[in-house]
Amino acid sequence: MKVLAILFLAVSVVSAAVSDATEAEQRERLLQALAELGAAPMTQESEYLRELVMRESVDIAARVDTFDAFFTSHPFTEYHASNLEAHIVHGTSDPERMARFAGAFSAAALRFYWENVAEGVAAPAAALLFLEQIYTANQETIVASVANGIDDALQGRPVPVAQHLRADSLSPPEAVADAMQCCITLGVFKGERVIDRWLILPTNTARFVNAAEGVWLFDGDVLSEAHKNSLESLFKAIPPALHGVAALFVPDAIQISAANAPLRLPGMALDMPLMQLDIMRDMSEQPPYVPQPPVPEFTLMALEQVMRAVIATRLPTRGDLAQRAAVVMRLAAAMPDAPTAQLTPPNILLSGAPDAFLAYLGVLWLVNAEAVLEAAIMLAEEGALEPLYALFLVADLFSMDGDATLLFRTTPNGTLTASETALRRMYLTPTVSYVNGIALGGRIWQYDMTAIAFLP
Repeated sequence: MKVLAILFLAVSVVSAAVSDATEAEQRERLLQALAELGAAPMTQESEYLRELVMRESVDIAARVDTFDAFFTSHPFTEYHASNLEAHIVHGTSDPERMARFAGAFSAAALRFYWENVAEGVAAPAAALLFLEQIYTANQETIVASVANGIDDALQGRPVPVAQHLRADSLSPPEAVADAMQCCITLGVFKGERVIDRWLILPTNTARFVNAAEGVWLFDGDVLSEAHKNSLESLFKAIPPALHGVAALFVPDAIQISAANAPLRLPGMALDMPLMQLDIMRDMSEQPPYVPQPPVPEFTLMALEQVMRAVIATRLPTRGDLAQRAAVVMRLAAAMPDAPTAQLTPPNILLSGAPDAFLAYLGVLWLVNAEAVLEAAIMLAEEGALEPLYALFLVADLFSMDGDATLLFRTTPNGTLTASETALRRMYLTPTVSYVNGIALGGRIWQYDMTAIAFLP
């Protein structure tokens, strides 16, 4: 028995030595393949890389360790980007497996840079551009596989960018912008994951992007809990498809604004003010002079910004709404005592700019849709339909071309809430319609507005 035990031990030692030798050889082969991948355009598929990604059993940890070893002496180059994309799109391996490999390799490059930025490592711009190209040019299954690869590289060892995004950061502006771009580029892949799996962030930034439908908040971590609650409620209540906002900046805290941020964004950027939340505005003192509770000035300024984003995102696809708004403005300008003048300040009506007109009405809708609707319905019951017709344009804007819209209300603590209500439409042709009715207060308020709708 002792002899058998000794023989078994000897065989085990030999097997372990062979296994170690094989693992070392595989590591060297992968390092060589990665070097070739980044050295020049490849004229044919790497057979080794194809075989590697097609293996049924993959040691993810060992693969990522090899990536880390590679980046100690090599950068992620533009050739890595083009060659990896070619392997995904044109290679003979499973494209989803190759995409996962590429996602992990790119994410490892990002992590290595931010862990060693003090040593003067070159910024991995090519890795960011590669991920962005994959996101915009490929189908969902490929994007999901890249996201899985990112998760392979970063879960348990996220990218440390928090120190560069705080208001007291001593990082140069270029490093701050690079950190923001890293957040934005990785963020489009996160899906339902919490961003903390991939990035070490300031508290406000991490919490906000997790809670606010993927919108980034770069505030230097200076906004209060109440400010964050107000902004979160706004982006939870208004669907992303309506506003198209990707990032919020607080320029007074981080010295970067929506206008000067050198970033590639998958949407719009907005600036948020830095002010106390207890500064209030009495909305009943401005047109349409509807009695209602005051709203924090901070929240109202945020609503104004977001409403401009809604206009910029949705109005180009709804030229009919712009044309109808222009008709209402023209009618009001021709009649000194026009009922529509009760809705908006004279300078907006006389500007002749439908986007400004709809943006103003949209803010009223976000602050208290029911209150302004009730006031317009009272005028409609007396025969003055133009104000309600104008508000129906806003309801249509928020309807996403459907038969329901969102009614919003903003509370005095800055919280925005939304509820859905039904719309009624009048069809001018089989494909062209306008809203002429809405459900409110337990009934449908519907009117014949063809006399206005048919005006040129």
